[in-house]
Amino acid sequence: MCCASRGAVGRLARVALVVLAQLPVASALPVASLAQEQYRFDVAEVEKRPFTYGGFLQGLATRQRLNSDAALYRLQFHQNPREQLDASELRVHLDLGYQAGWLGAVFRGEAVREDSSAGVETDSTVQEAYLTAQPAPVFTLDVGKRVARWGKGYAWNPIAFVDRPKNPDDPELSQEGFVMARAVAIRSLPGALKTVDFTLVALPVREQVNDDFGAKEADNLAAKLYLLLWDTDLDLAVLSGGTRSWRYGVDFSRNITSNFEVHGEWALLGDLPRAVLEPNGAVTQQARTAQSWLAGIRYLTESELTAIVEVYHNGAGYTADELTTFYRYVDEAYARFQAGQPAMLQRAQQLLKGAYGQPNPGRDYGYLRVSQKEPFGWLYLTPALTITANLQDRSTIAMPELIYAGVTNLELRLRLAWLAGARFSDYGERPTRTRADLRVRYSF
Repeated sequence: MCCASRGAVGRLARVALVVLAQLPVASALPVASLAQEQYRFDVAEVEKRPFTYGGFLQGLATRQRLNSDAALYRLQFHQNPREQLDASELRVHLDLGYQAGWLGAVFRGEAVREDSSAGVETDSTVQEAYLTAQPAPVFTLDVGKRVARWGKGYAWNPIAFVDRPKNPDDPELSQEGFVMARAVAIRSLPGALKTVDFTLVALPVREQVNDDFGAKEADNLAAKLYLLLWDTDLDLAVLSGGTRSWRYGVDFSRNITSNFEVHGEWALLGDLPRAVLEPNGAVTQQARTAQSWLAGIRYLTESELTAIVEVYHNGAGYTADELTTFYRYVDEAYARFQAGQPAMLQRAQQLLKGAYGQPNPGRDYGYLRVSQKEPFGWLYLTPALTITANLQDRSTIAMPELIYAGVTNLELRLRLAWLAGARFSDYGERPTRTRADLRVRYSF
């Protein structure tokens, strides 16, 4: 500790001496000559370098114990039944940046190799790759593939109109963006309204360009107005009707105290298409206006225990009864498949590729995450518990985890997952009963 303290003091002294050297009276101060005698300072050490890089290498080993009675298991494994599924993954993530004056470039991408009993799969994804220009401090223009990062929620973001949805099991995973042109203008003001920030996004859909943002070729326009008003972050967002229906939304975030934050989002989604399976087996196509909203808090104690609580209403999701209808349909389809009639099961698989197969297909969810940094003096250890629940059918997934970061740039994470729910419930009909994974990540 003594040597570390002297090193920190030395670095602080060197920075202070350089600042003093820039003052007009610095040549008259004795400390200037002292700096020349005792310290040699390389300005390049504090200058912002034009090229930056980073990333990580990650290995992941997973074992899943499967639920052979679940509807989604039967859809996925009806031709190759098994009790468990083991997989390993190697991931390389790279972040690159270049800045020369007011022009810059950003690249973020991943390459993944996954080995499992189902075979070997490799994939590479460019998550972000865009050019950025800031000719003035108040204006920025980006062109290329990027993530917009709209919304204040941790697990879900109802107003993320131009982003892909997060993975609620691991919301901090890096996301893939869309190809877009984005212009941002910002202005600082005196008084209660301190900052105004306006963002305009143009997102085209063409063949092999953002083709998962819509089924037809069209241009989408979105805008977001940010206000820092009375120490509260506010966003007003809109998406015009292009390849997706029109949408409006608002979010907010405010620190009630230094360690207690509240946030929320609300979105109105117009003419939203939805396929609903009826009890008689017919599929009706609906188009209606839906509301989605999120309310949450984040609390940090003096002992560095962090708690995040969120409630999410998915206006486009299915009620508990509608999900039950789908799962009962899969049961009947599987029975017919065993009798040599696969058509009904194939139809259920097509429905699963739509809204029924989303990570959270239900209408109402609750989210709780609690993490404690270095409890009981256990250095470099952070245990955490995450619970996500379908509030209508009361099915849940609970994920305890333990993170160790005692080696520089190296992080180990052990995580378990238990899925529980009644018959024909959201988490009760998922293919996995329990899951264990070990992740090793080396950052550079």
